[in-house]
Amino acid sequence: RQWQNTFPKALLPSAVEEQDTQPVDGMPALKITSIIVGACIILAGLAGALIYFGLKGLVEDLEDELQEEFENSPPPSLPSASAVADDIEALADFGYRKIDTVAHANAGDFVQLRFEDLGYEVEVQNFTTQICEDCRNYVATMEGEDLDSWIVVGGHYDAICYSQQIVIGIEYPGCTSQGAYDDATGTASVLELARLMMEWQSNLSEALPGMDIKPKHTWKFAVWDYEEWQGSGSPEGAGYGSETFVTTRSEEHTSELQSRTNLVCRLLLEKKKT
Repeated sequence: RQWQNTFPKALLPSAVEEQDTQPVDGMPALKITSIIVGACIILAGLAGALIYFGLKGLVEDLEDELQEEFENSPPPSLPSASAVADDIEALADFGYRKIDTVAHANAGDFVQLRFEDLGYEVEVQNFTTQICEDCRNYVATMEGEDLDSWIVVGGHYDAICYSQQIVIGIEYPGCTSQGAYDDATGTASVLELARLMMEWQSNLSEALPGMDIKPKHTWKFAVWDYEEWQGSGSPEGAGYGSETFVTTRSEEHTSELQSRTNLVCRLLLEKKKT
């Protein structure tokens, strides 16, 4: 008798795949799955784009608000008249600040220490002339957004005494000057402006920690030496400190100076009688 195979037939892998991809309501299941996955990817991309542009807009709005607040921020405080008067008095107390004297050198050291106490790095410009062996300018810098565009504010700390009437420019016995008016007032005012600028920068840096707080221009606070004419017997003129500052600058910087202001402030200090 002929033998017959009564075991169920095993399906080959190709047959299984054909069963899995059989149409469901007229569409292959694999195609439906692909469409669903693709739709999910598109939706996820759209959601990501919406979140990105939404956050970007919020960040830009916040940056604009911070920038507006920064630009319209008032000064942290008004100038301190008492601080200016204290510096004038300190400079006057050194005595007659004629170039190449102990009083003159001590006053220069005082200026450097005052700038450093305010938080500045001080550039000391040493120079000599025919009659000045130890002349020094002191320059404190606050860097701005534009390093090549400067605002320079200066006063001088040397002083001189000579006759003002009939024959001008003659030093006479006992002629001394504490230089409170000319030009401790200017030097003290430069120091006070430097203090205000540093206070402004420090306060805004604390209030807006995410911003690099800088003025638009670079500020140079300079206290010159040897600005005074030394009298009719001098072989030299005057203004050597500010001249040294300018001539030691590179040509590119010199051409970019926004302003140069020598402060000679006239202060009337009144004391109440007790």
